[in-house]
Amino acid sequence: MYEQGAVWTISGPDGTTVVFNDGVSGFYLESVTGFDSPNVRQNIADLPEFDGAVAGDSYFSSRPVTLSGKIAGSSAAQRNSLVVALQRALRGLRGDVTLMSTPQGLPAMQATGRLDNVRVTGGYVKDFQISLVCPDPRIYSQALNAVSATGTASTPGAAFPWSFPVTFGGGAGATLSVSVTNAGNFTTIPTVRVFGPALGPQVENADTGESVFLDGLTLATGEYVDLDFGARTVTKQDGTNEYSTVRFPGSTWFTLDPGSTAVQLWASGGSASTGIEVLWRDSWA
Repeated sequence: MYEQGAVWTISGPDGTTVVFNDGVSGFYLESVTGFDSPNVRQNIADLPEFDGAVAGDSYFSSRPVTLSGKIAGSSAAQRNSLVVALQRALRGLRGDVTLMSTPQGLPAMQATGRLDNVRVTGGYVKDFQISLVCPDPRIYSQALNAVSATGTASTPGAAFPWSFPVTFGGGAGATLSVSVTNAGNFTTIPTVRVFGPALGPQVENADTGESVFLDGLTLATGEYVDLDFGARTVTKQDGTNEYSTVRFPGSTWFTLDPGSTAVQLWASGGSASTGIEVLWRDSWA
């Protein structure tokens, strides 16, 4: 999304869409700022009676985005209708607008944001300036990637009740594992679907050892549960909220680093129908 001459699209929460630079819409971009890098939140502590300070961990903050350009039409009525369409597409005051682009040499990308303000001035050819704030600093691929596996999943511990001598490491069958490749340059946030049958499933980032444990959750054959690692929700296929099964403390809502990551499912009570599916978008920052 680093090319102002590419075709850009803003899609509002109600589905209203405005296209820039397609040669027919009447909207033309002259500059885009905010896609080189998001702002950084810095943790700087002064050193009393010493020179300078100590820098703690830094994190990306929200991403401010500004789009500027022209609105051209053959009549005042046409130009006014274009302004109204632009205002409607940007009225994401209670829902995110989606900003999409297809830059040369890069995958089709998108970001989500909320309107800060929009200014339209001028006469026969109008000037516009759109200011957005993207709470999530990431720029994502428009393509939604998915990888899945099915089969019997084991549990990493010993099943209760214990029968001595205790055998740790799970019962028969292999832990289900999928390889997820984030082709971007920054961490991305997955959504994981677990298919039953499964008892007390655990979803693990095998590269970091971070896991989300769903203690006491029982999934029958044909049932599934979605773990949204961005919204941090756990929802069954019928809409039942299962967040109460998340082990706390002990669970970590992990992200996926650039490159390849192994995501594993551990569970007991599995069968050939037990499965895991990971969905993600490549991410840049």
